[in-house]
Amino acid sequence: MWFVLFKFTAHHISSQLFNHMLHRDRKLNKQLPQQFMATDHGSTAIKVLEICTVAPPPGSTVPATLPLTFFDILWFRFPPVERLFFYKSPVPFHVIVSNLKKSLSLVLQHYLPLAGAIVWPENSPKPAVETAAGDGIVLTVAESDDDFDHLVGDGLREEAKLQPLVAELAAEEERAAVVAVQVTWFGNGRFSIGITSHHAILDGRSSTSFMKSWAGLCKNLVGGGDIFFPAAETMPFYDRSVVTDNVGLEAIYLECWLAHEGPNNRSLKFWDVKTPPDLFRGDTQPHNG
Repeated sequence: MWFVLFKFTAHHISSQLFNHMLHRDRKLNKQLPQQFMATDHGSTAIKVLEICTVAPPPGSTVPATLPLTFFDILWFRFPPVERLFFYKSPVPFHVIVSNLKKSLSLVLQHYLPLAGAIVWPENSPKPAVETAAGDGIVLTVAESDDDFDHLVGDGLREEAKLQPLVAELAAEEERAAVVAVQVTWFGNGRFSIGITSHHAILDGRSSTSFMKSWAGLCKNLVGGGDIFFPAAETMPFYDRSVVTDNVGLEAIYLECWLAHEGPNNRSLKFWDVKTPPDLFRGDTQPHNG
């Protein structure tokens, strides 16, 4: 397995920085028809084979509303985090997709807020994640005729060839998805999994824990083993009462977000950070001197 990590980070945020950061609204990714469709991304074209919603099993329980803390609120309009994994497998692609769907549904019963969406109603003092029956993660299945070996090899790779392999996370004025997944087939037993996650809900550790739990469930499903339960240390902790805010950071962050392009701006759209069209990504390998 090999992966590329795209991440937008900030070293320091203050109320003055909120007032000076400029952005334009992100154009929403329109819902695509459930049929073959070619999408042109500069030098790369992918063909969308399927778009579906993977929901947790019936009876999964977790608080229907999970309020954000000041740890989360700081990031809730920042661009999402995108992670891209590449795999090789002799298993037919339709079997791979079926196993990924089944195991994703199973793991969501332990990470149920990932199936929901962030909302900020007028009657709520702060944003929260709401999860309702029927909610789930949007999964896109696609295929690409790009050079798999080039994408996973050493050396430079065009950003324009990697970006189409990760799903776009839907974010509207009143609702923002938490996670989106894309599985892309390259032929000859090679495929990628792109995961896009909301930075206010998943940080590096929680995202990695989710991936490990999903991988464990999928491996167990393929191997026909006993029922797999993710390790306790990878499970999310939902009790927000243990989070204390002695200096009032939550109120500061909320005031800044409401005032930015406000007043009372409760938009959940991401800041639109454009990637330069000629960007390249590369690997470096240390050598002993």
